Amino acid sequence: MSRAPLSERIQWLRGSLLSRLLLAEMVTLVCFVLGASWVLDAAFGASVERSAASQLQVHVYALLASAENAAGRASGDSAKLVDNAKLVEALEKSRLNRTDSSLYGYVIDEKGQPIWRSTSALLIDPPPLKPLPQGSTRFSSVEVGDEDYYVYGLGTFWETRARTRQFTFVVMESQANYRATIAAFRSTLSYWLLGLTVALCLIVYVVTRWGLLPLERLKAQLARMQSGEEDQVAGQYPREIQQVVDHLNTLLAYERKQREKYKNSLADLAHSLKTPLAVMQNASQLDDSQLRTLVDEQTHQMNVIVQQQLRRAINKGTALWSKGVSARPVLDRIRAALHKGYAHKGKSCEIISEGTVRFPREEAALYEVAGNLLENAYKYGGPNIWVTLSENENDVGGFFRIIVEDDGEGIPAWQKRVVFERGARLDSSMPGQGIGLAMVAELVNDLGGTIRLEYSVKGGARFVVEVPA
Repeated sequence: MSRAPLSERIQWLRGSLLSRLLLAEMVTLVCFVLGASWVLDAAFGASVERSAASQLQVHVYALLASAENAAGRASGDSAKLVDNAKLVEALEKSRLNRTDSSLYGYVIDEKGQPIWRSTSALLIDPPPLKPLPQGSTRFSSVEVGDEDYYVYGLGTFWETRARTRQFTFVVMESQANYRATIAAFRSTLSYWLLGLTVALCLIVYVVTRWGLLPLERLKAQLARMQSGEEDQVAGQYPREIQQVVDHLNTLLAYERKQREKYKNSLADLAHSLKTPLAVMQNASQLDDSQLRTLVDEQTHQMNVIVQQQLRRAINKGTALWSKGVSARPVLDRIRAALHKGYAHKGKSCEIISEGTVRFPREEAALYEVAGNLLENAYKYGGPNIWVTLSENENDVGGFFRIIVEDDGEGIPAWQKRVVFERGARLDSSMPGQGIGLAMVAELVNDLGGTIRLEYSVKGGARFVVEVPA
């Protein structure tokens, strides 16, 4: 069985959240255990050295006490009694009198020359020893032959009848026993740390898998949604994931709503084309000129219907999140197009903009809303038209507002109730399907906004559209 290339394994690690977390946690755990073992080993080694120094200090004081005791029981110059047999007798039960004890004692004079050595040190050459001032001590490690030793020295003075002499009492012990203690500690520590590392790795794995269970549950729900068993993500998740779930449900609901709108748009298109097609189908009895005129009219009408429905479908597909668009340039283009199309009516249109006003959604939506309202004003309104663009604030937040009004006759009160209904036409003498204002109302509702028909102080109709930011 061939092994996967290193690059593929690295890519797998990058692509798996579980593997990345486990790798990071395991590396951190191993580094921590190695650091802890180094600290514990260093601390235990320092403790062993302190213990060795304390034990050697006891032996030095015992040697000093034995020397004073031997000198007190001797006669003559006490400076010569440090190598007397009486000192050996005083150390009879001490390890210094055993040749295999690995503990050696020395007394050196002010010149550094050994003037006495213990029975255990008769067969070993002393290391280079330096005299110490009175009352001072020194603990060090030296190498004699192939073996390391701990050395502890104490400087003192010795009074005789003639003068005061300076001596240094030195005790030296092999490090073999201490190193064996350290090795045993390291062995025990290694076993314990290895077992602890394995246990912690298992705990980390279990905890990590437990922490990622919500993602596994989310994955399962997404799979059920893909198979059509569910239409949204249900259940409660940790707050870090719940926000993602909420946004995902919002997006899914929006997409379902968009699909429903596309379905309705196609139904509206089919319904709108039904009448022109029926007229053309029943025109077989007309002569050629009448048939040509009828076909031209109905073809034009069908083209208008298709264009309107396509624009409506596009506008209903407005994105859930949009950076918005500057409103004034869009209104200027609409005004220029309508001014050319209705030049024979001599209309005047003034656009009032309070600074740089941004429409909070896509340009197509603004083009549909403003285009239908302005076209309605050009068709049915008075000779003067005003468009006001502004951005405002309320208790809920910011919103965009566009006001289209004219100085015409306005709309009677009894007709205001039906002006936004599909098929409602206030002037049957003008061409149209009676769906323009209904489309605007539906689109504004889709954007979460409102549209109102009011009386204008200028005398005509006043349409107010507000879309939240």
